[in-house]
Amino acid sequence: HTRVAEMQGLERLPEPTKDLIFPVIVARPWPNALALARCWERIEAAFGSRRYGLTLDPFKRHSGSGRPAAGEFDSLFDPADGHAAYYAQVQELAFAVPVLQLVSGEIADLAAQVRHIDTIDRGAILRVEFGNCLNPVQLVSRVRAVLPEVVVWLDLGWTKDLILREVWAS
Repeated sequence: HTRVAEMQGLERLPEPTKDLIFPVIVARPWPNALALARCWERIEAAFGSRRYGLTLDPFKRHSGSGRPAAGEFDSLFDPADGHAAYYAQVQELAFAVPVLQLVSGEIADLAAQVRHIDTIDRGAILRVEFGNCLNPVQLVSRVRAVLPEVVVWLDLGWTKDLILREVWAS
């Protein structure tokens, strides 16, 4: 997440360690920022000129904040034309790799999203999130049929019941 603690932690990692990792960052507006660009600046300050996956934090959507950053952020969730606004933002960020956008656990307008991914030409990530996807096997199969080299990220979240999550992931 682009929370202050996570970005400070990423920033404090030794440079050789940063060279070895590929974080997938769940973006949200930077606290008290007027513009969403502050979030992108913080990611770059923390991680430098290295590739990272970039997706959006759905829990910060419609935050009710009157700041322009919140409105800019909300606009990235617009599913029109295969989430064109999100992919346009990713394309502007030199080191961001897009994460396929799901709506209620399903891929919205996969063909349009694939066109955006091909235009950006940095690869793609499929985030399969526990509790947000009813049939992960079908979802992965559908995406791999059109993006055979997609990175699949199984996001099991936080829990005390590790066995349930392990069964779901397997």
